[in-house]
Amino acid sequence: MISFCENVLETDMHDISVHYRPPAAFFVAAQPRAAKADDETATSGDEEVVGYVGLEYLPEKDAQIAEVRRMIVSAKRRRHGIGARLMQALIAHGETIPGLRWIELGTSDYQLGAQRFYTRLGWEVFRVETVRQGVVSATIRQFRRPVGTA
Repeated sequence: MISFCENVLETDMHDISVHYRPPAAFFVAAQPRAAKADDETATSGDEEVVGYVGLEYLPEKDAQIAEVRRMIVSAKRRRHGIGARLMQALIAHGETIPGLRWIELGTSDYQLGAQRFYTRLGWEVFRVETVRQGVVSATIRQFRRPVGTA
């Protein structure tokens, strides 16, 4: 897990504006931060990031497919519709990309809540594979949904 996190910080999350430049996209959900009486640094305009998601689009790899990346909602903000709104924004953006036919994503069996979430939103599993690294293995489910572009 540590090597995964290090890789994320060295790749797409290192420079979001470069990796997710249009027509790719990166969406952030934020809300006003509740000021605490003992917090002298908080101002009325402070915001707290409560979730984000990226749409990776690499047409040189496959112009018909984009991939959901880094979907996360703060644990204390889950089940409030934030994830669904982020995905709606991502899908709406994907529908503006000419020639895009599919948006895909992958989750492991360590993310059962995420799998239920995507299924509720109408995503369908199209591939299941087991990935092994040393003595550890994980089942990866690939989800996809069609995109209706003009």
